[in-house]
Amino acid sequence: MVFFLSPPVGSSPPPINFLLENRMDLTLFREVEDLIRTTNIPNVTYQGTPKGRRITFGYVPPMMRYTHEPKPSAQNKNHPALYRALLKLGNAICPFPYDAITVNKNNVCRPHVDKNNLGASLIVTGGDYEGGSFMLEGSPVETRYTPVCFDGSRLHWNEPFTGYRWSIVFFKLEVLPKFLHLFKADVNDPNRVWSMLD
Repeated sequence: MVFFLSPPVGSSPPPINFLLENRMDLTLFREVEDLIRTTNIPNVTYQGTPKGRRITFGYVPPMMRYTHEPKPSAQNKNHPALYRALLKLGNAICPFPYDAITVNKNNVCRPHVDKNNLGASLIVTGGDYEGGSFMLEGSPVETRYTPVCFDGSRLHWNEPFTGYRWSIVFFKLEVLPKFLHLFKADVNDPNRVWSMLD
């Protein structure tokens, strides 16, 4: 089951019932969880302070690669087993096209809004931890083994926690407006997908 919070600004509302039922069990989550635990995910620092570990699969934003369109992340080939398990999970739980997947491992995210996302994002968390609530505009949202679609342009973060916590975010990248003239197609169409197997 995927829970929808409010739809992103300018997007169509979620289905009438606001819930999508998926035939799944924890098997897909456990496979990904085992691979996250054993994968060497790099530390992220912000203004000199360690924030945990984060890695992005699929495509990376153009501003990170100094080019006009998203490019495949090197992590796709560096960690192929985890990448394929993430795709399998995403295809089972994500109700919209996505082309990027961020994995956070023991990472505390400060309040922020997503700047390079197009449309909805989906988050799911897991692990053995206390605290660590996913917060959306000040309200806690249950995400532990519970996929939740949310609008990344709204302020969100996670609370501090103890123990072992991972989160996965599936989302679609936006091509920056200043580069749109370089493309024949509407690359910011919500239904457009970059090939996830490149």
